[in-house]
Amino acid sequence: MKRIVLLVIVGLISVLATATAGATSNQPLPRPPAWGDFGNTTLPDCVYAADANLLEFNFPRIRLSESQVVQAFQANGEDDGLLYMETTGFDGIKAASVIPLGASTTGLQLAMAQGGVQAWIHFPREPDVHAVAVIKVTTNRVEFVSWGYTYWWSMKEYHQRVVQQYAFTWNSAMTSGSQ
Repeated sequence: MKRIVLLVIVGLISVLATATAGATSNQPLPRPPAWGDFGNTTLPDCVYAADANLLEFNFPRIRLSESQVVQAFQANGEDDGLLYMETTGFDGIKAASVIPLGASTTGLQLAMAQGGVQAWIHFPREPDVHAVAVIKVTTNRVEFVSWGYTYWWSMKEYHQRVVQQYAFTWNSAMTSGSQ
């Protein structure tokens, strides 16, 4: 019995070592089919792309097209992506509120639980601030979506790179998964 337990433990350690070998906080995690880049690999529409990913994360039945997001960006401009979510939204879903949180990570988990967070960060090797959809926060790390991929940073690295965060809340009639 002890030998079987020992073999299982050694096997688990081997699997974990293989799965984490070479992983860095800037390396993308496997991409689920739902994440889209929404034109952000070729256009500076990161705020709209983050809006779209945040909406799809909170309303799993919603699937937006790249053309919807690109058209919103082209019609409203680079600086109005947050206002677009409050006034127009995608597929009839608007944000009930978008509230600036500043750069502090205090309250980040609460904001996630109440509707989600869009963060503007200094991404490695990017000259400008970049908007991302935060999809998970723990005490140790932050996971976010950008360019169609899921990334994670330690809480410390996230705190060093975040410039601004916006807490989203949704219309109370629109609960997660209702669409």
